[in-house]
This record gives sequence, C-alpha cells and structure tokens, in this order.
Amino acid sequence: MSHVLSSLDAKTGIKPTTRASYYRLLLPVIDLSLDDPEIMSWVQTIPNPNTKRATLIALRSVGYEYEGTKPKVTRSFPRRYDIPDEESLRLMASYSKYEVQLLTMMYLGLRLGEACIVSRKDLMPGSRIYISKQVAEWSENNKRMTEVREPKSAAAVIDCPPWLAELLPKLPTPLVPTNVRAALHWTSKRYLGTLVNPHMLRHFYVTYMVRAGVPLPVVQRQARHADIKTTMVYTDLQSYRMGLFDNM
Repeated sequence: MSHVLSSLDAKTGIKPTTRASYYRLLLPVIDLSLDDPEIMSWVQTIPNPNTKRATLIALRSVGYEYEGTKPKVTRSFPRRYDIPDEESLRLMASYSKYEVQLLTMMYLGLRLGEACIVSRKDLMPGSRIYISKQVAEWSENNKRMTEVREPKSAAAVIDCPPWLAELLPKLPTPLVPTNVRAALHWTSKRYLGTLVNPHMLRHFYVTYMVRAGVPLPVVQRQARHADIKTTMVYTDLQSYRMGLFDNM
C-alpha cells in the first residue's frame, strides 16, 4: 500500500486539503502494515459509515484495487445532530471573539473556511452577498498551512440579513479555521455544556428553512447545494428545538 500512497504525491490537480485528507484516512493502513488483501477487511471494521465511505473514496483515488476492481463506495448517511435552540446559540456566540464568524454560519449557512474570510467587500445591492472564497487549511511537513482559494461549492450570490451585513469585517482578513473551531468547541462546552461544531451551525440554518416551509429550490440556492437531493436530506433530520430568526 505504501507504493500507492507514494503515487499520490506525484498526482497533479489534487487540492492540498484533499491530499491531506487522503493521507489522514489511509495512514492506519501503513501503521498496521496491511497487505493489499487485508485492506478491505480493515475497512469493514471502521464503525462510522461516513468515515468508511470517505476511506473507500480515498482508496479509489490512489488507485487501489481489490481482486482486480476498485472498491465499491458505500452510500452516505445524513448526520444527526442535537442542536441547541437559537437563543442558546446566540448567547454562546456572544461570548466568543469570533462571534461574527459564528453568526455567518448560523444565518448565512457559511462553511467554516468561508466564514473565515467573508467581509463587507462581498456585499452586493439588495441585501445580497457574494460567496466566492474560503480559507483552506491543511498539514504539510508537520506545519499548518492556509490559503485563500475557491469555496467547496461554486461561487454564488445569496441573501444576507441587513443586520448581519453591518457586523461583517470591513476588509477580508483571513482567519485560521482551526482557531475558530477550537474557540467554538471551548465556548459551547463552557456556556452550553455540550459540544457544538461549525457544521452544526450550518445545519441549524438549512434545517430551519426546511422546517419553516421555505421551498426546497430556494433552500438549495441559499445553501449552495449542487444537488437538491443533498437539500432533501434535511427534511429527514430528527426533530430538535428551534427558535425564530430575530430581525429577519
């Protein structure tokens, strides 16, 4: 397997963040000194179905084959979150020095890297905002690397509440995603007694719109999902307490 991983270094067109993710997923194969026939047995022991799926995708990407064919990728499962109510999330965010970034995840549905670079420079007429970049982060030679690049989804214009637009930084000053994530983890455990991660705030945003009856094509546009099937996953999430969007 080591020769397959080494071939990953020679591949072009792979984002540094994707390359780092592949290494993270497949390094246990090296640590356990697994031969090619043993790898699929090891994959079956991965308890989280989404981690298992990501590992299979990584194996296919580096050229691994089992009995002459690439491994079949299993289907994904929607993540289930028990998200605190809006009032609790807002209170928690108010104690963080990254409050504005947390609010953009809650009320714009931004991903962590996007929240780390968004500013008033991205605002457009008519309470709209152009999401066209993110701060990507990865590890290289035991050093944390960051780079402003295109977002995970295609660049898009979405609605932005006027009250939130006024809070955005005037200029795009890149923040380190790891720092924002760590601060959110600490603040949520300190003030809510539970762990909140960045993607939970995006779930809060998208699921609220679905539960409020916003048409799915509109939700898809706001969430910047390439496939409406991704948006439809949110219609099947477990029930949890939600407040109302203040001033929206």
